[in-house]
Amino acid sequence: MNLSNWKNRFSISVFDAAMLLLLIGLFYSRFIMSISAGLIPIVAVIYSIKAKSLKEDILSFFNDRRLLSLSLIPILYLSSGLISDDHSEWWRFSKSKLIFFLFPLAIYIYSRHKNLLKSSIIYSYAFVGLCLASSIPILWGFFSDMSTKIELLGKGIPLDTPFNHIIYSLYIAIAALITWVHYNSSAIQKNYKIGLSLVLIYLVFFIHLLAVRSGIVVFYASFLILIVYKLWKNKNIKKALMTVGSLVIVAVICYQLSPSLQRRISYMKWDIDRYKESGGYSYSDSERINSLIAGIHVWQENPWLGVGVGSTKNRIEDYYLSNWSRQAQEAKLPHNQYLFCLVSFGICGLFIFMIGFFYPLKYMFRNSHTEYLVSVIMVFAISFLVNNTIERSVGSYLYVIAVSLIILMPKNSDYASDNFSEAKNLDTAF
Repeated sequence: MNLSNWKNRFSISVFDAAMLLLLIGLFYSRFIMSISAGLIPIVAVIYSIKAKSLKEDILSFFNDRRLLSLSLIPILYLSSGLISDDHSEWWRFSKSKLIFFLFPLAIYIYSRHKNLLKSSIIYSYAFVGLCLASSIPILWGFFSDMSTKIELLGKGIPLDTPFNHIIYSLYIAIAALITWVHYNSSAIQKNYKIGLSLVLIYLVFFIHLLAVRSGIVVFYASFLILIVYKLWKNKNIKKALMTVGSLVIVAVICYQLSPSLQRRISYMKWDIDRYKESGGYSYSDSERINSLIAGIHVWQENPWLGVGVGSTKNRIEDYYLSNWSRQAQEAKLPHNQYLFCLVSFGICGLFIFMIGFFYPLKYMFRNSHTEYLVSVIMVFAISFLVNNTIERSVGSYLYVIAVSLIILMPKNSDYASDNFSEAKNLDTAF
């Protein structure tokens, strides 16, 4: 191998390694996550420069609408600085959205020079593997002191997770959906399907034991959306009804066998009763409800353009202090991404956000990986109803990476079903 080929292979290896490090960082280390997130665009640009195609690659990216729509999100956040009072807060929210431009550009450059098939297989299985690995300490801790853990869940205190428990539950839901799509691929060999079915059963069991309601709701809602899509695609009503029936049976069984989920549901009912009686400011669900009420009132101050993302936190705190006599540190940003956008950017800004977020679905029928695209986008879209998901890097990074990879995958390959040995023959230099 001559020096030039060795350098090209080394560059791609660094890119794949950086992506894998980013996935690891999402679970375990903000430092690793930050380093790898900065390395990914740099390596892509260096590779493009070596190939003497940087200008061509960038121009091609701006002419390709499939991923360019994601750039609307950082533009929206950055432009809100014009009406924001607190520019340090504005930058805090805005800087994390730059990845909606940088990551798609980096992966786009990578895809113009190398086939994404093998890399995407590696990333998807690595993600599922990390979900499995990260679940083991949680499972061990739960069964080591089950009575205490269940008692804490009964007080609204979630199980310890590597990061925000709500977004972590979304990770588990996505991992389960990825495993299910892999399992249903016609080209997956029978012995692999046995392994995938065991992984799927474990992930379904674990997401119920985790007892994060939003994650469970997202899991079942996304599954139902996939079933509807399959019904539309295959016109097999009998199989779809059987799948829905199986899903209902699974939900009932998991609830009956999960003391943690039962306890969490009991707490939710108790919490809501307390809220009806006295406002229940210090309880989990009560805090969510109050954050939505505050968000709606602040949004009404400037319904069309919002108050500016840099002013959102201060305005919410002002509302808490003036209406509930609560301390500013107890104020919560709206637990709803759509409402957060309304408060920050108004109706006009929410419309732009929705275009940027949902536009990739336009290509769902032009892509051979529709199930993946629908799964990822729907998981996040539904999660937005109960959480401001992309205001945390662990949420936004995963979304951008997944959508970019799925859309840029070769149209004629099925990266869920192509066997791994075929992928090894592709010149992806790993």
